[in-house]
This record gives sequence, C-alpha cells and structure tokens, in this order.
Amino acid sequence: MDEPQTSASITARRYSALRWTWIDAVAIACVMLGVSFALRGFWQPGTPRQPDFVIGVFRAFSLDQAWQARQFYPRLGMNLIFGYGSPLLQYYPPLASYVTLAWRWLGLDWVAATKATFSAALLLAALGAYVYARWLFVDRRAAFVAGAAYGLAPYLLFCIYERGAMAETVALALLPWVFWSMHHILRSDGRRWIWPSAALVALLILAHNITALFALPLLLAYLVLVAWNEQAWRRLLAVVAAFGLGLGLSAFYWLPALAERGYAQIDRWMLGGDAVAAENLVPLTRLIQPGLAFDYWKSWIPALPTVTALMIGIGILALPLTRRAPQRGGLFWAVLLVIPLVLQLNVSRPLWEAAPIIRYIQYPWRLLGLASLCAAFLVASIFAWQGLAGIRGWFAAAIISVVLLYAALAGQGERAQHWLAFDSAQVNEVVLLDLGRGNYQLHSDYQPAAMAADITEMSLPAPAAASGGLPPLAAAPDVQVIEEGPALIRLQVHSPAPWTLRLPRIFFPGWQIQTDGQPVEAEPSGPWGLLSVDLPEGDHGVLARFGETPLRRAADVVSLASLAICVGGMVADRNSRRYLIGVVLFGVLLAALSLNYQGLGNPPRRPVAYSASLEEDIQLLGYHLPRTTWRAGEDLTLQLYWLASRTPDRNYRVFVHLVTPDDSARIAQTDGEPNLGFRPTTRWSPGEIIVDKQLVHLDPDTPPGQYRLLVGMYRPEDVSNLVVRSAPATLPGDRLDLGEITIETGEEKPQQ
Repeated sequence: MDEPQTSASITARRYSALRWTWIDAVAIACVMLGVSFALRGFWQPGTPRQPDFVIGVFRAFSLDQAWQARQFYPRLGMNLIFGYGSPLLQYYPPLASYVTLAWRWLGLDWVAATKATFSAALLLAALGAYVYARWLFVDRRAAFVAGAAYGLAPYLLFCIYERGAMAETVALALLPWVFWSMHHILRSDGRRWIWPSAALVALLILAHNITALFALPLLLAYLVLVAWNEQAWRRLLAVVAAFGLGLGLSAFYWLPALAERGYAQIDRWMLGGDAVAAENLVPLTRLIQPGLAFDYWKSWIPALPTVTALMIGIGILALPLTRRAPQRGGLFWAVLLVIPLVLQLNVSRPLWEAAPIIRYIQYPWRLLGLASLCAAFLVASIFAWQGLAGIRGWFAAAIISVVLLYAALAGQGERAQHWLAFDSAQVNEVVLLDLGRGNYQLHSDYQPAAMAADITEMSLPAPAAASGGLPPLAAAPDVQVIEEGPALIRLQVHSPAPWTLRLPRIFFPGWQIQTDGQPVEAEPSGPWGLLSVDLPEGDHGVLARFGETPLRRAADVVSLASLAICVGGMVADRNSRRYLIGVVLFGVLLAALSLNYQGLGNPPRRPVAYSASLEEDIQLLGYHLPRTTWRAGEDLTLQLYWLASRTPDRNYRVFVHLVTPDDSARIAQTDGEPNLGFRPTTRWSPGEIIVDKQLVHLDPDTPPGQYRLLVGMYRPEDVSNLVVRSAPATLPGDRLDLGEITIETGEEKPQQ
C-alpha cells in the first residue's frame, strides 16, 4: 500500500532530491568572490575608527596572556585594571577571542588575526546562507541570491567597517547555519541533526549572547510555523531537545554571567548614557536610510538599508506568484522580519521598558542583522515563481547581486577618513594599561562591584589635599612571596601584631583564601576593593586561589553532562560518528598549534626572597627574573614585590640600573612610577603587596658579559634615593644589589 502523501513526506522527498554539482561550486565561488571584494578595503593598514576593533584585539591579547599562564578559560582578565583583574570572560562571550587566538597560532600578527576573524565570519555567513537556501528552496538561483544578499548585507559590513563588532559579526555568521541545522530536525531522519544543532546553538550563545537572546526565540517560532506547514508536530520534541542541549553545552558561560551579574557594575555601564535601548528607537519615517548606497559613516544609528528594504518589497510582492509551499516559506520569513523591524520603532517603547533582560541589547538596531537574514531568504523565495525559470532566473539573480554589490561598496569611499593608525606593534601590556587610564571600555565594562573608586584614579597620583585613607599598620610584617600568578598567590608571613593583608587583586567571588591550611573569610577593602584578609600576629602560611563558586561548578557539571549526552548520541548514530571524529581531529590540530606557538605555558612565578627595608616604611619583599641570561636588543623583564606599612605621602619613583661589575659604568636603565608607570605610590594601601613590573631595554650594541642589576626608589623632586635601612646587599648611594646577569650578543643583523 502506498505511503500517504502527507506534506511532511512530500517535503522530505523534495529535500532528498537535492543534488550538489559543479554549478553549485561555481555559484559559491562567485558569492565568495563578491564578499571578498567587499572586504578589500578592510585589509588596508590601520583599523576602523570605532574603539570596538581595538577592544577585540586586546580581548584576544588578554586571553593569550592568560593562556600562556595556563589559564585556558580565564574568567578574570588579570592584566586588566592595571594588573588587578577584571571579570572579562565571566560576562563577555568568548568565542571570537578564541578564534582570533587560533589565527595568531597560525602565524598572523594581532591586527591581521583580528581582521581574519572578521573576514572568515563574513565568508561563513554568505556560505551558510547559500547552503541553507540551496537545501530549503532546492534552487541554485535562490541560493545564489540568498548568499549574496546576506554576505553583502550592509549591516554586516557596517559591523565590520564602522563598528568593529567582532563578536556580533561571528554570531551573525552562525545564524544561517543554526537555522539550517535545526530545520533538518523536522525531517523524517532528522534525529541525527540534534547533535550538530545543539553545538551550533551553543556556539551562537558563546559568540554573542545579545544576538542569541533574540535569534533563538525567533528561530523557535519559525520552526513551529514550519512544523505546522509540514505537519511535523511530534518532531518539535527533538527541536526542544536540541535547544536544551545547546543551552546545556554553553551553561558554563551564560548561567554564571546571568546569575552573578550583580558582582560587577554591568548595569551602570551597559544600561546608562546612550546605551539605553528605549532612547535609540526611531519614528517610522526614519526606519529606512535614504539612498541606494549604504552610508557607513554619517550616522551612528544605522537605519534599514534601502537595498534591504527593496529586497523586502520585491519578496512580498512576489509572494502571490510563487508555488504554495515556497509561498508559505516566504511568508514565514516575512512574519519573522516584522518583529525586528517593529522593535526599531517608537511604538515598541513599552516593551523595551517593561522587559528587563532584553534591555541588555542596548541598541535596537542590532536586530538589523537578523532582519538582513530574513530579507535575504524572503527575496530568495521569489525564485519559486515559474516566470523566473531557466536563464531568466539567472539573469534576475545577476541583476540583484550587482545591485547588492553596489549598495555595499559605493558608500565605502570615505573610509580612509575614519581609519585609525594602529598596528600590531601597539598590542602590548603598556598600551593596554595606558588605555585603562582613559576609562577604556575593556577595563571598565565589567568593573567589579567591590571597586568603589573610579578605575582611572588607581593609575594617577593622589591629589595633594587627599586624606590619609586607610590607617597604617601597627608594625611592619615580614612577608615572603612564595608563588604568584594570575590565579594563585602563596605567602609566608610573620608579624608582631595583627594586621590586614591586602593582595594585588580586586575582590570577586571565586577567590578563596586559606591561612595555615584553613579557609578564612576574604573581604574587599579600600576604594579599590582589594582582596583582603585579617591576620593575627605570628607566623602564617597564606594561600589565595581563584576558583569556582558553587553556581559555576553546577554550570560546569551541566555543560559536561550535555557534552556527554551529545558524544554518546553521536557514537550511537553510525552516520554521526564521522562528524565526531572530525571534531576530535580539529581539536587535536588546535592543541598542536597552541603547543607549537607557546609550549606548555608558564607556571606561577617563584620570586627570589629579598627582604629589604627602605625609609618611609617601604619594603622590597622579593623579585622575579624569568632568566638570568639575556640577549642584546631584548627587553629585560623584572618583577618587583613591594609592601608599604602606610600610604606614602608623595610619589616615589623606582629605578632599575644595569651596571658593570665594578660599578664604573651604567649600560642600561629605566626609572618611573611603579608597574610601568601605572601604580603611583600615593595610591598604595597599607599592607598591600604591590606587583611592580619593570622593563629595561638592552641596546643592540650592548657588549656581552656579566653585569649587576640594581634597584631602588628616589624622590623625583631632588633626585635623592630613599635610604636603605637594611638589605641583603647594597651599593653606595642606597642601591639594592639583586645580583649578576649575563648578556649575550644579539642576533646578527642581515647583510644590506
């Protein structure tokens, strides 16, 4: 007996009849070529004018620094806020930074790696739209137009050229792939698509949580419409399972970010000023940007591009002409499109003001990326019209693509006026710290709630009229720094009186302190919210380690359980095993690239104990040199560890001198305020351990040999050194002798 001709069975046979040929390869190549042409200006020297591009570079740089310290998913960016730490990846989605880091492992410099992430995302967006449309409409012309319309969407190029919004661009690249994979679940053999769909949902959340916040509910609504059209209601359970697994896989990120957002001043920075969503709405008359060529530069608030509006109009007008099944598909895309467009308008203000979570989108025009995807598929649906069959359809597709390319490129002519002179030589810790002085978003967006003072104050000298602040210590303690790293500090202390130890980290939940092996309560103290613990007199071992809170551990368990379910399901499904093998091999390749780039990373520093006492109750506790042999032309890196029993009343400077063994000549030096100039002594808190990084440039012509390393402090007003009261070794002039280092001949310069 023949199988009943249900809508679902007809649809399944139509999809199974899809065959990929060389024509698809040519069409994809043409789409990729057009998108690459649209990106040609992006690869000029420099970066977009908006700071988000540079922020993206430094996010990846911060991740790289943590990776080198064996922190592979660092919730805290330890080199942010002048080395005191900011919960960057606790709240900000991490995927784009990891992708950029992978490009770095392949040998690209920082700016090129960031541009490669943007470019690969746009190409992936166009390819995803082509693949989904080819499967959905079983028509190469429809797929060609969908790929071109989405890959050349002005809003996506706006995110790249004007905004430098890397995370959002990566998320928009994943959108068509998520729709494609989830739609497969509604087919008769769709259960094996649960696993890739779950992975793609998780990747979308990890790419840009704000995009996922709107895209995933709309995707679910779309799938409900499709299930109604194809009478595949029962398969919605598999759709829900894929959604649930995707949420579970990414729970390690989104659950703590959502539940623990009160531990950072997120609302202060994300829901204030010009970032209030309701204040960025527009009247209907401003919804569409005038002119066919998209204007990237003259208006910060982007409107719906004219070319996108034109595609929407063509798609809607052509709906009555298309066949029934594609007609419904186009209608579904039109329905989805209405939602992000209405949310741009003033009439939606009550919704933005009433719903607390969606306000974190900040700018409603961010939904134009989702609208661009809907518009691309809406216009692609017109190729179900019989009047566009054969060569006429390809001619129409070519005309549409040319119009799209013109609209995307014609408005880029002024880009040179909006480009920053920025290259990879500026991607270093000094520049990152200097950006913090200007309240740079990367430092301030997730300022810990424990930090009451403004971030910029930490790096600037205190005003002369400032009050004394925290009380001084009753007696100077003896402190030895045993280990110090991004997520671990181990000390041995002795004090003749009770005192408050302040560690060089800002308090954030997850820091755990033990004294003599027993957990003790850690609290924030002072205007910077420093991680602090009260210690009794006597000898104590202190261990501070950053770990997981109970909520984060629960989220990790959910993610691991979801991963186990996905892996088990792929192993059980014969057709999915090859995908699992591919994922494993890809992971092995990334691990190999990482090991080749930086080895196993660096363990926590083990400073050399050096108990020296200077006037003004300042102590040098120890120092750390990564090595004792350096090459001429390098920057010698020295880490000093200071402690003050009271806040100094003036700004002393630290000097580092490299002298000959007989102290007859100085061959290199540096002097300035502590920690590369960003931790003035008038901002030190009593009992705070100061980590002071110093860089001494060794001239390429420095003669090889043995040299002595000297440090100390001086008053800049009269250039007089602070008196050394006691120290293991000193030289005349109150200079602390840290011992000898060896300088070898630098690399030979190539012959001209």
